[in-house]
Amino acid sequence: MIARSLKYPTTRELAARKPGRYNRFEGGNLYWSANNGAHPAWGDILNVWGGSDYEAGKYGFPKTDEFQCAAHQDDDVQPGDYGGFGQNFENGWIVTGTESFYNKSNSIVSANSIVYGIQSGASYQDQIRAGISTWQNLGRINFSEALPPEPDRTPPLLISSENAPDEDFVGLYYDDNRPPLYNTKAIALNTAFIYSTDNARNVITHELGHALGLEHSCQMQLMDEFDNDKIFTPQYMDIRAYHDLWG
Repeated sequence: MIARSLKYPTTRELAARKPGRYNRFEGGNLYWSANNGAHPAWGDILNVWGGSDYEAGKYGFPKTDEFQCAAHQDDDVQPGDYGGFGQNFENGWIVTGTESFYNKSNSIVSANSIVYGIQSGASYQDQIRAGISTWQNLGRINFSEALPPEPDRTPPLLISSENAPDEDFVGLYYDDNRPPLYNTKAIALNTAFIYSTDNARNVITHELGHALGLEHSCQMQLMDEFDNDKIFTPQYMDIRAYHDLWG
């Protein structure tokens, strides 16, 4: 894939301005450094990186190959809707073709706190509490459990589970407009598609990220929608978006 994208070389191997080597190709450049190995850079990311003086600038050498990111903020995003790209560098990352990874107006946070309730009989309660503890440990937003939900009283965030094989979701953070209108947001786990306790923990921790205001992100991050089922804690982009929101 890299060879097909880079195409033919247009230079010999050259010395970089910092200890390392690089080659220019028809489709981009290939950079090597002892600490990071060899990684290509091309397209919009190469343009942004080059505008910051390549490896001699604020980003340093690339640490990873390019990866995919969510195309936009869209509750109905599908796997084909990847449209942004990202790449990690020694001193940060560059993303292009995507919007911000957070949206404060979509959060349920009030006064630096999330008040939640777990519906009686909900499946995977241990995993739900583990996901809550994961975000709680970042230290800015406090999670507070309300009294058990009752028909005439629900907390601002209600967490429940349902077995819905005909519904196209595994986990869902959504506006709950069913009467009585006491709660404004809800998280549902669809047990029809959750295949293990680890998977349940991944799903609930991801959906709690939405409750905090985080949007879909990039591959290798908890807030990636499509390729994150082995991730159980916020990763570097998730943590950055969290702190950008809440300090």
